[in-house]
Amino acid sequence: MTLDPVTVAARWAQQLPLEFARGLAVAQRAGRSGLHVSRAKVALPELSAAVRTGLALAEQGDAAVHRCVLTGWLAAATAQQQVTPVWTGPESDAGHGRLTLAVVADLMAEAEQQLVLASYATVPGDGIRQALRDAVDRGITVMLATRGAGPGPGDPWLSIPPASS
Repeated sequence: MTLDPVTVAARWAQQLPLEFARGLAVAQRAGRSGLHVSRAKVALPELSAAVRTGLALAEQGDAAVHRCVLTGWLAAATAQQQVTPVWTGPESDAGHGRLTLAVVADLMAEAEQQLVLASYATVPGDGIRQALRDAVDRGITVMLATRGAGPGPGDPWLSIPPASS
């Protein structure tokens, strides 16, 4: 039976004690020997079963994928959640929430390494173009996946210059 590393990571992040799950991610980085050390330290059957699952993922070659997904789940679990409505379309009378383009510009400003913008129908306004320029100038890797005719005259994305030297 092949284990799905993404499903296992989600289950571990939701069901295992946070510190134990973090320890398993560290043990996975060390490879099978790290997992064997963890296995020797656990007494509870549920935790022992998790270590055995980690070993099975290593056997099938999915330990690295699992560790990355688990680390992401654990980071999300520890981050303070804040939900703000975001909408596309005309302004709302709701009195709270933000327009999509404002959120996208803020997310671009917060990017630390990479920025991926995928959109079916986006014509970037000045704020979005400036946020992309700023990201490129900060050394952020920017990838755009947009619908359109492609690069050429009239392409609204072409006004974003390459990174400054």
